[in-house]
Amino acid sequence: MVNEYLTIQENLDIIKMRVADACEKSGRSNDVIILGASKMNSADRINCAIDSGLEYIGENKVQELLEKYEAINKEKV
Repeated sequence: MVNEYLTIQENLDIIKMRVADACEKSGRSNDVIILGASKMNSADRINCAIDSGLEYIGENKVQELLEKYEAINKEKV
């Protein structure tokens, strides 16, 4: 569960740590891709997540993607 009181960077670090731990416990290599859902988030928050190291994002509705697309930092994703 993500903590709404932590920064995006802190939450992403926790998620990455949990994924790494789960991979280690299961004997699996850590080749898991973390996909952030941008649903109901502004382009600024999406860019903050990208700047924090999130490499993959997904949007639920094409209309919402089109509204945010030009403002998203696509160079890093």
